[in-house]
Formats: sequence, C-alpha cells, structure tokens
Amino acid sequence: MEELALDKENVHFSHIKYPDLGGMSVPPRLDFTLASAFGALCGVPYMGKNQRRDHTDGFLNNLNCLGELLKLNGYITSATFGTGCYDFGYGHIFDLHHFQRILSNIEIKNSSQWIEDKYTYEFCKKELEYLSDTHQPFMAFMCTLDTHEPGHICSLCPNTQSYPATKSIECSDRQLKSFLEWAQTQEWYNNTVFLIYGDHTSRDKNFKQMAKEHNYVKKSYNVILNSERKAKRTHERLFTVFDLLPTVLNAAGVQIRGNQIGMVISLFSKLPKLFERYGEKFEESFNQISFWYDTVVNHKSIKCEENTPCISLDDYSLGTTYANLTAEYH
Repeated sequence: MEELALDKENVHFSHIKYPDLGGMSVPPRLDFTLASAFGALCGVPYMGKNQRRDHTDGFLNNLNCLGELLKLNGYITSATFGTGCYDFGYGHIFDLHHFQRILSNIEIKNSSQWIEDKYTYEFCKKELEYLSDTHQPFMAFMCTLDTHEPGHICSLCPNTQSYPATKSIECSDRQLKSFLEWAQTQEWYNNTVFLIYGDHTSRDKNFKQMAKEHNYVKKSYNVILNSERKAKRTHERLFTVFDLLPTVLNAAGVQIRGNQIGMVISLFSKLPKLFERYGEKFEESFNQISFWYDTVVNHKSIKCEENTPCISLDDYSLGTTYANLTAEYH
C-alpha cells in the first residue's frame, strides 16, 4: 500500500510534509467501521451508537448520500462486505440510502460467520464482471476485515512475520496488490476511479505504543487511482473521512459548484476543510450535534421516565456544556 501512495500517478493526501506518507484524522465519532463508512458516503456524522445488534437509528434516511446521487445519474450501486448484513446495523448504510445491490456473508459464502477477505475479493471480482456486463456506469463498495485487531491470519498469509497484526497487514497488502493486478486486465479499469482508504486506525496496543514512542499521531490511509483531477496540494492537509465524498466525485470528473457538498469540501480544492479551520472545536462539535439530533429530531427526553425513549448524558463528553439541559421534548 505504501507503493500505491508513493506512486506519482496516484493521489495520496497526507497530514505531514512532502514526501512523507500520512493520512486522515479520525475524530472520536468516526473511530468505528459503521461511522466511518457512513461518513465517507454521506459526508456527515453517523448519529447513532456503536452497538452490535441490528438497529436503524441515526442513518438520516432522507439525506441524499453518494448512493442517491449516483442512482439519480444512472449508476448501478453495489456494496460487498463479509459480515452479516445487519451486524452493528452496517447494511443499513446501503439499504437506507438506495444501493441497488447489497451482498454480505450469505451471498459470498452462504455463511452466518464473518468471511475471510480472500473470499470477499474473489466474490467482488465476479460482482464487478456482472456490473460491467450491464454496460451501465457503476459504483462498487467493498469492505475488508482481516486487518481488524487482533489481525486474522488466512491460508494466503506468508510466514515472514510472527506478530498476528503485522502479519495480517502484510497479507492484506498482497491481496490488494493481486486484486488490482487483476483489475488492470479488465476493459473497464482505465475508466474507473479507485478510492482505497482505512476506515479507522488500529486499536492494537503494540501499534499504539510504537506510535507513542515515536511521538506520532496515527492517521488513516488513503489513495486514489485513475483520478481525472490532479491535486495542487496533497501534503500538510488536515481532513477527515467526511471530505472523501466530494473528493471522489471530483476524481471521477464530476464538477462541484464551489467544490463543496454540505459541510465538506473536496481535497482537490485549495479551500480549508472544517478540520483545518476549527481543529479540536470541530471534533467537540460532534457531541453537540448528536445531542441536538436526539432531542430535537428524535424528540427523546433528557429525563428518563417509564416506557419513554430517552437519552443518557453519559454518552456525551463532560467538557461540553449545553444551554437546554433542563428542557424536555414530547
């Protein structure tokens, strides 16, 4: 993956000085897979909670996200991932935002278990062949799992590393390289933009310790292949997964008035991103947004009463103050 980011034919955005590799900032409300994927596809925070059971809260059903925008313009939209469709509510990112094809562990391997990436890649190849045969423009989203801590080791992984997390990363790199080599043999490759990004940084304790020892703040990987636009400034950028929405549209040749969609700005633009302008205040504002969403939009009461849906102030940062803590919404 380092080779892809260093290749001058590709576009890699970094938070540090040229030519060092870096990446995206990961604020607290973006540090789990569902929230990151939702942020990338919709450009706004996911308003729900990180919970394993199926749920439909917080997906902003009436918001036009990438799925809606592409469908309105004649694209077929597809999502492939190796988990249960609604584990953590993940599949609702796609079904509530009008993806036409949603393919999970059942479709990939007829299994209720999480699927190894090697099977997901092979299934995704078949899906891409199907999409290409429709002769319509398409957008395919695929999520890998093996590098999630503690790191999954499959039969393709080499014996060059002993630590599971490091070994799974090396293995994942090889699988991605093999997939891209296959893609390069397909007739649709040169007319297709690839966005490869990490949904959040690793929680592995040894990686955290290494970063601490080197005084390095971990960031999330990103690279764009076959972009129609060249970036004038790729380094010393502060941005989050939200900014990927207008960025990938620009990379595909879409012209965006003002280079901005809602609150997010394309990285191909010189305009400062919200994170560049506001820093920590931008991160802290997520808790205020979530509080407003729960109380005003969902009409949840701050005070918990019998059989009444309510919110818990424990879910919000102690350093955030609100003017309406005594308010009740019915």
